[in-house]
Amino acid sequence: MSDPPPPPPPPLPPLKPSQHSHRIDPPPTPKPPPKHNPDSLPFIPTTYPFYGTLTHPSILAHILCLPSQPTLHQASLTGYALTSWGQYRALVPGSSSSVVSGFTYEVQTQGHELALARYETHAYEAVPCLIRLVNADGKVTAEVSGKTFVYAGDPRALEQGTFDRKLWEY
Repeated sequence: MSDPPPPPPPPLPPLKPSQHSHRIDPPPTPKPPPKHNPDSLPFIPTTYPFYGTLTHPSILAHILCLPSQPTLHQASLTGYALTSWGQYRALVPGSSSSVVSGFTYEVQTQGHELALARYETHAYEAVPCLIRLVNADGKVTAEVSGKTFVYAGDPRALEQGTFDRKLWEY
């Protein structure tokens, strides 16, 4: 015959207060990173080249509500061309050798950048560009990164020379 099973072990003695196990909570769930809000980021001044009406300091001052006329700098854009869009001039991508001459202004606030976009209307979109600053003799003195407004409408309107008022209206 087999022996009976051994008796159960005696109960453990009660724990002293210092021996009580402490509850360990899991670490708190980390907060998600803040969502990217472009309005909360500081505005970086951006150079814009102009080739038409905005090359007149008084018009640019009016559009941007500046207290005085801004100082503009002679510049050129390579790789772009001007074409007619009804009575207006439109900047479009051009050959690598095409050059558009004009003037630049460094936009200092997001409000000014929005005012320019509103002035240019939905017919144009701001795109990055490389701007060549030139002196009075036309010699390139520096190259700076900036943005320019390029025609964003129907290319057929440019070919036909037609002006789409709906696209022009903001």
